Amino acid sequence: MAQGGVTMKHVTTTMNRGIELDGTQTETKGLETSKLVIGVIALMAGLIGIWGITCLIGGVLSTDSLLEIGRSWLTAVTGH
Repeated sequence: MAQGGVTMKHVTTTMNRGIELDGTQTETKGLETSKLVIGVIALMAGLIGIWGITCLIGGVLSTDSLLEIGRSWLTAVTGH
């Protein structure tokens, strides 16, 4: 059923891509917000990864042997 020259099929197919006005496609605000949120999450994941690697390097440099690293890790995990 057509309302104002736009069929329901046309509306549902263009909803995922944005709003189509006079033959031009515009991006919705929801898509912009999603891209921003994904960017922030990726940035935080990168910073956490860098922090983890830095801690690992610091732990390796502060011990004398790999056996001591393993023993310390096991103590930290198990609590004994």
